[in-house]
Amino acid sequence: MTRIRFQSFQVDLVGEASAINKGNNRIYGRTHADKSNQGLGSVEGRGNTVARGYQVVVDNDQLDLINPDRKK
Repeated sequence: MTRIRFQSFQVDLVGEASAINKGNNRIYGRTHADKSNQGLGSVEGRGNTVARGYQVVVDNDQLDLINPDRKK
C-alpha cells in the first residue's frame, strides 16, 4: 500500500465534481461530464476604445457532450 502524508494542505476551489476524502475510500457509480467554451481576443490599433463590449463565442460542434451512462 502507498502512503502519502501531508503536514497541511489548502483547498482553493471546490468544483462541481470535486471531492475531499480521508481514510479508505471507494467511490462507485459516480461520473461527471462538463463542457466549457472560452473566447480570447484583443483590440489592436491606435486610439481604440471599447464601450459596452459584446463578445461572442461561436461553437459549431455537432456534439458537445457524450454521456457514458446514457441508456440507448
